[in-house]
Parts: sequence; structure tokens; C-alpha cells
Amino acid sequence: MPNRTAYQCLFLFLLCLILTGIAHGADANLAETVKKDLREHNEYTEKNEKDATKKRLETIAANRFADWKKAAELGIPEGQVMLAVCYHYGVQVAEDKAEALKWIRKAVEQDHAEAQYRLASYYFLGDGVPENKTEAVKWLRKAAEQGHAVAQYNLAGCYFEGFGVPEDYSEAVKWFRKSAEQGDADAQYALGGCYFEGNGVPQDYDKALEWLLKAAKQEHADSQRVLAEMVTWIREAAEQGNVIAQYALGSFYFDGTGVPEDKAKAVKWYREAAEQGDAGAQYSIGWCYWYGEGVPENFSAAAKWFRKSAEQGYADGQYMLGWCYWKGTGVLEDGTEAEKWVRKAAEQGHAKAQMILAALYMKGIGVLEDKAEGVKWLRRAAEQGYVEAQKNLGQHYFFGIGIPEDSAEAVRWYRRAAEQGNAEAQYDLGVCLYQGFGVSKDVGEAAKWLRQAAEQRHVEAVVLLRRIEEEQGKAENTGASLFDRLSAPFMVVPK
Repeated sequence: MPNRTAYQCLFLFLLCLILTGIAHGADANLAETVKKDLREHNEYTEKNEKDATKKRLETIAANRFADWKKAAELGIPEGQVMLAVCYHYGVQVAEDKAEALKWIRKAVEQDHAEAQYRLASYYFLGDGVPENKTEAVKWLRKAAEQGHAVAQYNLAGCYFEGFGVPEDYSEAVKWFRKSAEQGDADAQYALGGCYFEGNGVPQDYDKALEWLLKAAKQEHADSQRVLAEMVTWIREAAEQGNVIAQYALGSFYFDGTGVPEDKAKAVKWYREAAEQGDAGAQYSIGWCYWYGEGVPENFSAAAKWFRKSAEQGYADGQYMLGWCYWKGTGVLEDGTEAEKWVRKAAEQGHAKAQMILAALYMKGIGVLEDKAEGVKWLRRAAEQGYVEAQKNLGQHYFFGIGIPEDSAEAVRWYRRAAEQGNAEAQYDLGVCLYQGFGVSKDVGEAAKWLRQAAEQRHVEAVVLLRRIEEEQGKAENTGASLFDRLSAPFMVVPK
């Protein structure tokens, strides 16, 4: 065999570097995708029962299991956890707690907080391993110290009940607070209870009410029930000028919690709290003026209260004030002011504000046009699970707006939005599957997503779905019936 020349060797060396870089880039993309899968799975699990969680997992795993398995085998901890979850539930594989634990331990070896929390759960419940509360607390602590909110809540519970550690209310409050400050509704409820009973902290009804309200605003059923039972006490406190009680009573009347729903009374108590400077109440009364709830619709008054809230750093108020300036609603249109206030909310992690800021960059409103910067903010909103941002980010990838064109990445974001029920994304995903854009052509899968969009009165989806059925020689009554339904009267409601 002839010897390679120096140029041939250099060429082969450079080719290896390029291929290695491509592989590393693919692995990095896979890791990021699987990380988001795990986060979304956890978010869903927190809010739903086991059966619903398993059903959703089965749906997602039908398309994602191969990636989770590949990621796990590559040593990506999020992939290892997702594979363990599949073994735990028996999704795409036979249920096998030992195999689930094997993959959890692999992620634990990488100091992965979610894996540590899950290992603690196995020990706490004696699921696949002998029950050992002390060992459970050990792993809960490791996850909690990394900032895992659910682990912090459960570690607090162990201290509160004396599971695996000596009972210690002060230590329980410490960990409840860390979790509550991250927005965990269970922890907010528990911390409110500690303040109400004086467990681990001096008794403080105002702080109890504050934390219970935070949990109730997240639809936490126990918090809502307790607050409803406290209506008489809250009313007395509100009438004595307690601003937190006034805001709470306004919320009760608005939602009909513990009292008959009465929007006018809601506005009355919101106003009492707002005039004492409560930012949440100021935003709420602005919202009432905006939608004409309990007061006549008045955009100028709404903008006035949004401003008061915004100036105190309240993200919802900043977002709405920015919107007012963007659209010229209740104030004179002013792109610079719109950008200023929307940015303040966006920098606090407000997903809707992040999407509006993206739009301002895309159109050059209040800032120099910068589509790449727009995509950056759009991505931040999408990564928080905001469905409109996910759909829009998919479209930016598909058409190469502010980012290199990438049909596969477009499909990934369309799918995330479609799985949340967004009709536009369901249609876009269906088109990609039908045409083979960024994904292997799959007419059956395309029809599934198009049907879901069509059921939401998406006209283009109905048309394409009927075309698919005609091409397959089985044009049934589906398309016609959907056309009939589209012609039926329906109401347009604000979103």
C-alpha cells in the first residue's frame, strides 16, 4: 500500500476534527433536548395524578424514547433519569424497579440533583430497596443543597415529622422557606401553616396569610380551602385596614372563594389595598379596569394602576404597562417606553414579556432592529414552556429568521407547542410530517396532528387532512363533518 502524503495525512486529521466536532455538537444538542424533556415531565408530574402522568409519558415516549436511551448510554444524566422513569412506569419497556434504580444511581454518580431526589424517594417508600428514612434524608439533603425545590420541601417535611432525623420545626421552616421562595406551592402552604400555628417561627397571621395567598394563586387546593375557612377573620382584618387581608378579600370576591362571587366588591377591596401601596392589588384593579370587571372598562385608569404596580417592580404590572405603550392603549403609543417596561418584566423571567420584547427587536420598535437578539428573548420564553413562544420559535427556525434555517429544530419546537394543544403548531407539525421537512415523512402521524388542529377549527388543517384522505383513497366523512362544524356559530373570547 503506498504511503500517504503529508497533505493526505493533514486532510484526514482535519476530517477527524470536523467529524468529532459534529458528534460533540450533536451530543450537546441531544443533552439540551433531553434536559428540557425531564424538566417538562417534572412540571407535569407536580400538577397531575400518577395515571395522567403515565399516560402523558406514553404519548411523549412514543417519539422520544430512543433519544432518552441514547442519551443515557452516552452518560447524559437527564437521559439516565428519563430512562429510569420509563422503567419505573413500564413505558416502552417492561416495568423494572431494579433497572430504574440502576439508571438513577448512574445519574447520582454525576451528582445530579433530580436523581438524588428520586433515589431518596425510593429509600423513603421502600420501593425497590429496603425502606430507610435515614438514607432518604441523606439524599434529600444533597439534592436540596443544590437548590432542588421539591427536595427542599420534602427535607423540610422530614424535619417537621421527625422522619429519618430528630423533629426540628426551626430546621423545617428553613427548608420550607427555601422551597417556597422558588415558587413551590406545597412549601408556600406549609410555610403559611407554620406562621399560623407558630411552629418554628413566631406566630404571625399576616405572614401566614401572605404565603397561603401565594399558594392559592397557584390553584393549591388546600390553601384555597383554608383561606375560605378564614374568610370571617380576614374580613375583620381587612376592615381594620390590614392591607394583606384587603387584597385577599378582594381575591375571594373576584374568584368566589368562600363568598359569593362579586366583582364590584372585589374592586372595592382591591382599591383599599392598592391605595395603601400594595403592588399586587394595584395590578389587579388595573386588570379589572382593562377588562371591565366590576367597573366600567377604562384603559386610561388601567394604565394608571399598571404604572403604580410597575414602579414597585411588579412584573405583571411592568408587562401590561409596556403593552399599553406598545399598542397605544390608555397612553400615547411610545416604542421606547414600551421597550423599557417590557424589558424590566422580561429580566424578571416574565415569559409573555420576553416574547413581546422579542417582537420589539424583530420590528425595531423602541430599539434598533436585531432579529438575533429577538430570537434570544423568544427562546427564553419558549424554554419556560410558553406555548406561543414555542410555536413562534419553531417558525423562526423553519424560515431562518434571526437564526440559521433548521427544519429539524423547527419540528422540535412545533412538537412542544403542539403537545400543549396549540392549533397553529399542530398544523405546522402536521405539514412537516406530511412533507418530510426536518423529520422522516410520516403521513399517518401528520394526519393525527392535523386532526387535532382541525378539531380546533383550523381551516388549513381541515383542507390538508381531507387532501391526505383523498390521496389515500379513503376520503370519509371526516373532512366534510369538520367543514360543517367550522360553519357552526362560535364565540370569540379574549385569550
